[in-house]
Amino acid sequence: MGNLAVTLGDMGKLEQAAALEKEVLEKMQRILGHEHPDTISAMNNFAITLGDMGKLDEAAAMFQEVLEKRQRILGDEHPATDQAVWTIRDKVRETESARTSEHKPEPNYRHLHDLARHAIHVSETLALAVMAAGSISQQHLEIMGGAADTDEHSRRAAKRIGNRIVFYEHMLRALQCRAASNKERLMNEISLAFNTVAQYDSGISVNIGRAAQVDSAAMKTVAFLTLTFLPATFICAIFSMSFFNYDPAADSWTVSRKFWIYWAVAIPTTFVTALLWHYWRTVFPPTLIGEASEIDQKAHAIREKETSNHHGSSLLEDLA
Repeated sequence: MGNLAVTLGDMGKLEQAAALEKEVLEKMQRILGHEHPDTISAMNNFAITLGDMGKLDEAAAMFQEVLEKRQRILGDEHPATDQAVWTIRDKVRETESARTSEHKPEPNYRHLHDLARHAIHVSETLALAVMAAGSISQQHLEIMGGAADTDEHSRRAAKRIGNRIVFYEHMLRALQCRAASNKERLMNEISLAFNTVAQYDSGISVNIGRAAQVDSAAMKTVAFLTLTFLPATFICAIFSMSFFNYDPAADSWTVSRKFWIYWAVAIPTTFVTALLWHYWRTVFPPTLIGEASEIDQKAHAIREKETSNHHGSSLLEDLA
């Protein structure tokens, strides 16, 4: 119906074109709403027809309304812009609102990077669309410049087409700016998530370091007491053995000729103990933090691979 109205206007039947465009505008306002892009385009066409008919006051008022609505479209208030851009914006806002500083930060990095991937894809698509719209507008201007000697109806039709192309190009540029803003906000959230977790872990490391410093001071105290009393304790243990005998009447010490048995047993026992400790750590190394989960993941991957191979072999047997 809109194309019929444009054709009637090009034929010079402005009254019929105006009536048809008014009917199109009323239907679009009733079905699509007053601020839908197609409704605004229909209003713009109706205003152009009114201007061609000489009704400049009505055309000027309608052009002013079109301008105000287009400004809202290019801003944040229009409810019917590209769904992908605004979906990304809603997800970014949810991420921004979910930030808390009272508890341990646990960001969902996979979800954030998936959002970033979609935001990059939307920005890329809009950039290509803007380039295409600009190329179409440029080609249209060249065609209009080469057809300066055409009749009035053709010039009006070309002007309508040019206005619509410019309108959609501006809309795409606005959406591109919004998509770029969403992407930057999302990258900022990802960076903030990394920095927040790093800051929290750094605080824990500081507390661990302080606790280790306290433990170190306690160990130094224990080591000092050990060094103080161990030599005297060792000497007491040596002289309290039955290899030594003190005769109070004669006020003399005697040492057993079997004293070598102590050294013959103590030295090999010490050596064997150290050797067992060394080989125990070699045969049964201690599990480091994080190694257990890696081992479980590798085992799970091996089981999945064996399961898939089993299913594949079963399928081949069935086919055979």
